[in-house]
Amino acid sequence: FWTVLFFSYGSPAERTVHVLFLVFTALVPLWGAALEQGNALLEGDLFRAVVEHRDGLSDDASVARLRRLAEEHPRNAAVWFMLGTAEKKRGEYAEAEKSLRRAISLEPDRAAFYNNLGNTYFALRDLKRAEENYAKAAELDATRAAFYYNLAAAYREQFLLNKSDRAFSRARELDPVRVSGYVEILGPSYNRMVVDETLDTRAAIREMRLALASAGWGWRALAGRVRPLPLVLALTLIPLHLLRRRWGVARRCPKCGVQHCRRCQSRLDASGLCGQCVHLFEAQAGAGVDVKQRTRKIIQIRNALDQRRDTARLLAVLLPGGGHLYLGRTAAGSALLLATVFPVLGAVLGGLMPWDALAGARSSIEAAAVAAVVALVVYAASVVRVFRRA
Repeated sequence: FWTVLFFSYGSPAERTVHVLFLVFTALVPLWGAALEQGNALLEGDLFRAVVEHRDGLSDDASVARLRRLAEEHPRNAAVWFMLGTAEKKRGEYAEAEKSLRRAISLEPDRAAFYNNLGNTYFALRDLKRAEENYAKAAELDATRAAFYYNLAAAYREQFLLNKSDRAFSRARELDPVRVSGYVEILGPSYNRMVVDETLDTRAAIREMRLALASAGWGWRALAGRVRPLPLVLALTLIPLHLLRRRWGVARRCPKCGVQHCRRCQSRLDASGLCGQCVHLFEAQAGAGVDVKQRTRKIIQIRNALDQRRDTARLLAVLLPGGGHLYLGRTAAGSALLLATVFPVLGAVLGGLMPWDALAGARSSIEAAAVAAVVALVVYAASVVRVFRRA
C-alpha cells in the first residue's frame, strides 16, 4: 500500500492519506502491544468481576473469583460490595451481611451499599433493620427510585401503610417507568420484591481503571512490550517519504510526466504543469511556437498518458484500489482497499472477530469462504473499473 502511495499522490487530499498511513505504520508496534495487554486485561479477575456483577451473575465461579479478590484487595470496598451482593443472591445471608458491612466500613457514604444490606435483612425478615438501611440509602441519594421502592416494601410488611404509600409514591415520581414495570411483573404482590443495586456507571469505570492499573496498563508498560524490529521498519518510512518527495510522481507534470524544475517551481499546487507545458499550451498557445517543438510535446504527452494508463492497470492488479490511488481517486481507492482487507482480516483472525454472526455462517470455514468471496468480488470490480477508465 505504501509503495502505491509512493508513486501516486500529488493533490493535498492524497498527501493527507499518505501522512495518515505513515502515522498508522509508526503506531503499529504500540497498537500490537496494546492488543496483547488488552487481551490479558480482559482475562483479569477484577475486570471480569465488575462485568459479571453488572450482569447479575452469582454462580460458583463468580463468587470464588470475588472471594479471591477480597483477599487480594482487602481495602477495596467495591469488591466487598460485589461479593456481598452475589452472596445475598445465593441465599448466603450471613456471609452477605458480613461482606456488605465490611464494604460500608470502608466507604460509609455509598448509598447502594446500605440498600443491598437492607435487602439482606429483608430476606432474613429483620424488617426494622431493613427499614433503617433503606432510609439511610435514601438519605444519601434521594434520586434513586429503588431505595424508596424497597422502603415502601419494608413499611408495608410492618403494616405501616401510610408510610408505605408515601414512599411508593415517591419512587413512582422518580422513575415511573421502572416502578410500573415492577408492579406489572408482580401484580398485587409487588411489595414482596425488593431491588438490588449494582455499581453505578461511575463506580464501575473506577473499578475498571483499577483493573487497568493492576494489570500494569500505561505508556511505560506499553513501551516495554514494543518489539524493536517493527519500530525500526516504521522509522525507515520517514527517509523513504523524503525520497518520494524528490523523485516521486508528485514532482512530475500531470500532463507530460516531465520532472518539474526545482528552481522555477519549488512550490507546487495540486495541478501545476511543468514550464514547457505552460509555455506551449497556455502562455504561448499558438503564438510563435515552433510546430516541430509542439508536435514533439504532443507525442511526449501521449507517451506519458500511455505509461500512466499501464501503470494504473498494473497497480490495480497488484493491490485492490491501487489503480484508483495512482489516478488520483483517493476516496475510491481507499474504500476499495479497506473493503478488500477487512473481510480477509476477519477470515484470518477467526474467533477474534464476529464473522460467523455477521455472515450468517454455520462454521468458521463458511465464514472464511464468505469473506474471501466478498474480497474477491471487490477486487475484481476495482480491476475492471480501472481497465475501462484508465
